[in-house]
Amino acid sequence: KFAITARPINLTADVADKIYGDADPALSVTITSGSLGATTVSDRLADVTGTLSRGAGETAGTYDIALGTGVKAANYLISYAADNDAFTINRRAITLTADTATKSYGQSDPTFGASLSSGTLGAVTVSDTLTDVTGTLSREAGNNVGAYDVELGSGAKAANYTITFAADNNAFGVDHDPTVGDFRGLRRARRWSAHCEFS
Repeated sequence: KFAITARPINLTADVADKIYGDADPALSVTITSGSLGATTVSDRLADVTGTLSRGAGETAGTYDIALGTGVKAANYLISYAADNDAFTINRRAITLTADTATKSYGQSDPTFGASLSSGTLGAVTVSDTLTDVTGTLSREAGNNVGAYDVELGSGAKAANYTITFAADNNAFGVDHDPTVGDFRGLRRARRWSAHCEFS
C-alpha cells in the first residue's frame, strides 16, 4: 500500500508592531525547520498558512498572530506556537499643553482645557477625542490670588498614549477682584470731595 504522509514543517510568527491608532502592517511567518513540497508540487508558504490574522483589539499591548487555513495545509504536519505575542500595539506619543485661564478672586472657576502641541490622536482604527485622553481637567487647590497648576484627569484612552505634559505649569491665575479697587477709589474720591467742601 502506498501512502503520502504529511510533510513536517515548523512555522514561527514574525514579530510585527504598529503605533496605536494606525493601520495594521502585513503579517508573516517564517519556516524555522522543514521545507515546502517542491519536487512534485510547487507549494507557496501562503498555500500552507492561509491568510494570517491577529488577536482582536486596538488597545496598546501584545497580541497573538494566528495562522489561517491554507489550501495545502492538510498536506503538512505543522508545528506552530499559537500563543506567541508576536504582534505589539505601541503607545502613541503626544505632547499636551495646559491652556491658560484666569478668574477674579471669589468667582467660579472656568472650564479648563489642554491643547495638542505635538503628535496626533489615533484616527485610523480608532476615533479618539482629546477628552478621551485628558479626562476632566482640574486645577491645584486654593482660592487666594495667585497662580495654580492645571491638572490632567484620567481619560478613558489615556493608557494608549505616552503623554508629555508639564504638570508644573501655573496655567491658571486668580486675579484681584477689580470691583474692590473701584469701591476703594470711590471712597477716596468721596473723602476728597468732602475735604474740598469744608476747606
